Amino acid sequence: NPCFELWLVLHLRESPGCRHRHDMQRLVGTLVGERKKAVNFADYQGGYFEAVKRAKRLDEHAEENGEQGRCPTTGVYR
Repeated sequence: NPCFELWLVLHLRESPGCRHRHDMQRLVGTLVGERKKAVNFADYQGGYFEAVKRAKRLDEHAEENGEQGRCPTTGVYR
């Protein structure tokens, strides 16, 4: 479960579905530009509340199906 990269993506768009962590890292790079390990707060601050909503929705859907913590989900918002 690529928790942190998924959390970043959710600031910018809906979940891309279950992906390997390296694929998710590449997606982050595509969305905001390649930054290696650095996270530029300005790239994400405007999408925080949407990210929380999207992450909660993923958790709720997983729990409804009896698969708490499945990929893709992230608890970073908590």
